[in-house]
Amino acid sequence: MANNRALRVLPLLLAFALVLGACEQAREIIPGVEEEPEVPEAAFQLGEVRAIDPQSRPDSPQKANEAAAKVVELINSFYTSAFFDPALWEGGAHPDLAALFTAEAQPGLQANLGSLAMAELSDQVESVESTSQQVHKVTFFVEDDGSLPIGVATVTFEGVAKPADDGDTNLKHSAHFWLQQEGETYKISAFESVVQATGEAGQ
Repeated sequence: MANNRALRVLPLLLAFALVLGACEQAREIIPGVEEEPEVPEAAFQLGEVRAIDPQSRPDSPQKANEAAAKVVELINSFYTSAFFDPALWEGGAHPDLAALFTAEAQPGLQANLGSLAMAELSDQVESVESTSQQVHKVTFFVEDDGSLPIGVATVTFEGVAKPADDGDTNLKHSAHFWLQQEGETYKISAFESVVQATGEAGQ
């Protein structure tokens, strides 16, 4: 009886295996069936965190570390839109960046996109691969009430841009971002920023 039952089940297992194989082939052959590529996202490494507190309160360093984690989130969002995700470049306009800046800083953002993001390079590049992402230092200035509404971050990013034509472009972006707390997050209130591009698209 057991042998007969196994003989009846075997054709079903073979048929199931054939169906699975056909599905895998369809994923490779039929357009639109293949898996979507992962969306590129920044993942910056945090270095030194400082709290400049005239009253030397013992909890200021911990507050600074908690605030620095929010700053890293801001920096990751900035670089994902500015350099990593081509779907967010929109011809070099980078519209998502505005929400990361204070209202007072947004005019400066628009006037300096060439030093802050891919901007005019975006129509020559298909993707960017990161080689280094560093938030070297974040410094906060502690107020009398113990809050940390203002800070400054020193940041560098290095990567390789893959253009539509032959020849890669080496990218390096260095920035000092002044930070202002708005609600539970931080935004960029001012900046000094330089993009260096060497290679085919940077010529």
